[in-house]
This record gives sequence, structure tokens and C-alpha cells, in this order.
Amino acid sequence: MSGYLRRLATTGAAYTAASILSKVIAVALLPLYTRYLSPADYGAAEVMFAAIVSVSIIVRFGLIEAVLRFYYKEDEDPERVVASTFAGLFWFSTLGALIALPFATPISEALLDRPAPELARIAIGGLWVLTMFEFLLTLFRLEERARAFFVTTILNVLATIGVTIVLVVGADEGARGLLLGSYATGAATVLVLVALQWRHLSLRFDPALLRRLLRFGLPTMPAEVSL
Repeated sequence: MSGYLRRLATTGAAYTAASILSKVIAVALLPLYTRYLSPADYGAAEVMFAAIVSVSIIVRFGLIEAVLRFYYKEDEDPERVVASTFAGLFWFSTLGALIALPFATPISEALLDRPAPELARIAIGGLWVLTMFEFLLTLFRLEERARAFFVTTILNVLATIGVTIVLVVGADEGARGLLLGSYATGAATVLVLVALQWRHLSLRFDPALLRRLLRFGLPTMPAEVSL
């Protein structure tokens, strides 16, 4: 029991520390961003960030929540669970982004005071990035690789900060710089993680297994979206 509790405390501390540290850094950088961004630009970027988080919860259909349950079920093959979940998320998020892309202008008109289709296009690309990034980080949790989770999260945050500062402060890209800084570095991180985990991943899913995953995951969506 003591070994189990020690394991739980160690991994829990790593996950919590990564989240806290990334948020502390983000808050510390607020004065810098607000100095170089107008309230309208900063607000537009934040609205897009919030919208993508919400839509990502919808397009993943609870699969990330389901993989955390099915990976440990005695009658399921963990490798097949991971492979099918990755394939499902890849195709759902890709399809969602492709469907939304032609509607970038009306989406920006609905969300922002002034239409900004370019911001909407970047955010739609970010939908795919965020969804896949969340899943690939979840693999570290499944494997209890707390250190890898912590290091990956912090390196991604630091890279995002560096690129964002260059774009916002150096290149005066405004809201576009905030979105590009976040999603471009996120895309690079996703590609690296896919390369590292490729032997566990697949673009083909088991239809019967995917249906079981969706039956478990879909009911979790309303609670997550409400948050």
C-alpha cells in the first residue's frame, strides 16, 4: 500500500507541477503581452483560444477519457486501445478542421466584434494540434511516465513563449502572433511525439472497439463543455 501511495503522490505531483508552472509563466508574461497588444487584439486571441478548447472537447467525442478507462480493462488489449483511439481522434479532428475551414469568415464574424478570417483559420488548424497534443500527453499518463509528461509540457511552454515573443514583440504580429506562437510550437511538439510513439499508433481503428470507447466517452462531453 505504501508503494502504491508513493507512486500516486509522485506522479500526481509531476502532473500538477507541470500545470501550475505553465500557468504561472503565462500570468507572468501578461504585462509583456498587454504592452504590445491592443485590448481588441488580446481579446480576439483569447476568444479564439477558448473556442478551440471547447470545440476540441466536442470533436474528440470523449475518446481521451475513454482511453484512460479501457487501457486498464482486463478484457481489452492496451495496444489496440491506444491505436484505435489515436486513429479515431486523428480522423475526427482532421474532418472537423476540414469542415470548419471554408467557414472561417462567418465563424470570425460570430465570435469577434470585427471579422478576422485569418485568425479563425489559424485557430481551426489549432483544433487539430490541441486535440492530438492532449492525446499524446495522455500516453505518458497511461505509461506512468511522469517525468516525460513534466519535461514535455514545460519544454512546449518555453518554446511557445519564445516563438510568441518573437512574433508579438519582434514582428508586431498582434493576435495572429499569439495564435501562431501557440499552435506552431504545439504542432512541432505533436510531430516529435508521434515520431517517438509511432510503434504504438495507427491510422486504422477497430470499429467495434471504437464503438465501445465512444459509448463510454460520449456521456462525459456535456460536463467537460460546461466547464
